[in-house]
Amino acid sequence: MYLNRLESKETKELAILLAYFVAAATQEEEADESYHDFDLYGSNMREEIKEICEKSGQWGVSSHEQSVIDQIYNEMNMDTVYTTSQRHDYLVRNLFTEKALTKAWALLSEEDFTEEQARKTLLKCGIKEAIKEKESDLSVIDKKIILFETMAVAYADSEFTTLEQHAVNCIADSFDLERELIDDFIGIADNFAKVYADGLSIIEE
Repeated sequence: MYLNRLESKETKELAILLAYFVAAATQEEEADESYHDFDLYGSNMREEIKEICEKSGQWGVSSHEQSVIDQIYNEMNMDTVYTTSQRHDYLVRNLFTEKALTKAWALLSEEDFTEEQARKTLLKCGIKEAIKEKESDLSVIDKKIILFETMAVAYADSEFTTLEQHAVNCIADSFDLERELIDDFIGIADNFAKVYADGLSIIEE
């Protein structure tokens, strides 16, 4: 809705990256052929980091979430920059940096952790590192726009899960924005998602 107000390519790419973090937060219970899954680590990653990543469960993006992310690309005129296959490759290469994975390993390595704890820690470290590289270029308005638009991704399937809430909280915290903004945005994002879904169902009848 407001993404056309973002100006620099770097800011737009950050918006896309954070949208993917929110989309990938919750593991799909019954993934279909349109579910894009990916590994968090490369072939040269240390074994202990691979172990933590594997314990965090499957990561990927559902067709509903990818549809909203495609809208984000289109609204920011980034659809001419990345093809559909390049978007998935971009996700795999950029979502979790080695630095973020190493920080997550440092936090988790000395305790017996659950899958949810692993996912939350990985999300927190990944989001914080992604924003850290770009934050100096962002205005407060840019940050609020990105936060709001990532919530539209969270509501792509009309459900705001605990892990999606955690990812959105991490974005707000890393942006140094008050969490009350999330409450303000929740009703708007929920209504927007329902209106979009209803309109699309009529169009595709």
